[in-house]
Amino acid sequence: MANNLSTDRSNNQFIEVGNLRITFIPSSNRDPTKDWAGSHVIRFQAYKDPSKSKKLYRGAEYPVNTHSDVYALITGIISLIEQNMT
Repeated sequence: MANNLSTDRSNNQFIEVGNLRITFIPSSNRDPTKDWAGSHVIRFQAYKDPSKSKKLYRGAEYPVNTHSDVYALITGIISLIEQNMT
């Protein structure tokens, strides 16, 4: 189960689920030279060795412009699991 929301040093909110950190990054918090998506993103990162440190691997970013984008991501993950774990 996911933990409560936390805030990183860049003032972005994140949750930790197992070995993953899932962060919501508003477009206003992104450096314009790194804002390839031109929108908010959800970043997925894994801890390198959570028993030793809080260092993270670079993570994939999923653009989210609307609630529908988030819904598509969540339902896609559910569909993937349903197709492969029955």
